[in-house]
Amino acid sequence: MNAWWRALRVLACVCACAGCASASESGAASPAVARAAAKPADPLARAHTLAPDYVARVYAARRAAADEPTAFGRQQAGKSVQLLELAALAEAERIKLTRQLTSYERRIERAELERAALERQSLELARERMRQLAAAQERSEAEWAFSLLQRVAGQALSSVERDRAWVFLVRRSAALLAVARRLGADGGSLEAAELQLTAARAAKLPERIARARGALLRAGEALGSARARASEPSVAERADLVQRLAERGFVLRASEPEAIALDLPPASGGLRGLRERFLLLAELLPAFPHGPIVLGCASPGARSGGRGGPVGPACDYAQALMPGERARVQWQARPPELPSGALRVILPGYAGARN
Repeated sequence: MNAWWRALRVLACVCACAGCASASESGAASPAVARAAAKPADPLARAHTLAPDYVARVYAARRAAADEPTAFGRQQAGKSVQLLELAALAEAERIKLTRQLTSYERRIERAELERAALERQSLELARERMRQLAAAQERSEAEWAFSLLQRVAGQALSSVERDRAWVFLVRRSAALLAVARRLGADGGSLEAAELQLTAARAAKLPERIARARGALLRAGEALGSARARASEPSVAERADLVQRLAERGFVLRASEPEAIALDLPPASGGLRGLRERFLLLAELLPAFPHGPIVLGCASPGARSGGRGGPVGPACDYAQALMPGERARVQWQARPPELPSGALRVILPGYAGARN
């Protein structure tokens, strides 16, 4: 009997040792299982960085399922674990897509801003090309009109030429008047220019060109009254003078690159042709009021005109065609290189305009 009890005790000890070993092995395997669950290959491990609260619920459900005492309870708990796993993966995917969507929206916004900037740049380039084209067309039309106005008497204009020149002169007069008004020209000059422009628009056929030239002159005078308020000409005014001279066919002296100086040689039509050329210049000068107008002219053997200036056919035309600018005119002896019967015009107030 005693031997039988001793055998039972030994068996109990063996079972206890086996249980301890099993428990020890089970405890040693838990960290390995945890590390395996944390491997990047595990979908829940990837989802943990995006939806940690959902993944925590899955792990809690797994532990609860392992503690269920019945097979039915473990089965129902397993279904809950599966649903929670799906929910965790879905939430992680939702957050991932949301972040991608935000990134895509930012990229789309940047792309739209870049496209809008390119469209504005393209539109501005198109407008600049249109402005350049319009300016080139205006210069071409001006060169044609002013060359037409240099025709001496006896060369009649066709109706097409007359109407085209009249349209240009009226348009140019209105443009100069608008600039003069914007720059703050005095009221008297503006009123006189507006009256002359109205008369030019309503002029009959024989008087259209003369009326339009008068309107252009008055508009230039109004613009000059506004520019005269400044002590010296601006860079834009200097450039405008060079451009307006070029439109009228005047070539500046190459030997004086920093000065506005030009020679008017005797024209093919004689003194009458010279008169027409100088008239174009005289109609332009009131719009550029800065500094004196230096004139060099004299014919061979011409005597001095005293206070009125030199005497000679070319000088007479210069004095007659510039009644409003006499206060600015300064006379000088004809330079030796200037041909007989020619005129030299210098505008020292606009020196440096060609740079």
